[in-house]
Amino acid sequence: MLTTSTEWVFLVIVALATILIVLAIPVVRDLAKGIFGLLLMPAFLEILKTSGGYLIWMLKTIYQSHWILIKNLVLPRSLVYRTLEKDEEGVVRRQ
Repeated sequence: MLTTSTEWVFLVIVALATILIVLAIPVVRDLAKGIFGLLLMPAFLEILKTSGGYLIWMLKTIYQSHWILIKNLVLPRSLVYRTLEKDEEGVVRRQ
């Protein structure tokens, strides 16, 4: 298991060197281009669209919740709880 930063640096250097050596070979480069172009890039774009839609939904929900809270803090009680002023028959009670 990698525990020190020098081991991580060594692993990153080896991985980058391997990628550069592999991409120097034309056949492997074309294969990697096909894998990235056909599989990974469309999957990444779909994940990006889904997470962007979720982010917009989440921000909209937070905005609506805050708007309801501010509205209920500012408006008088009689406008917020209109049904509490009516009895069972729907007649408005006077106090």
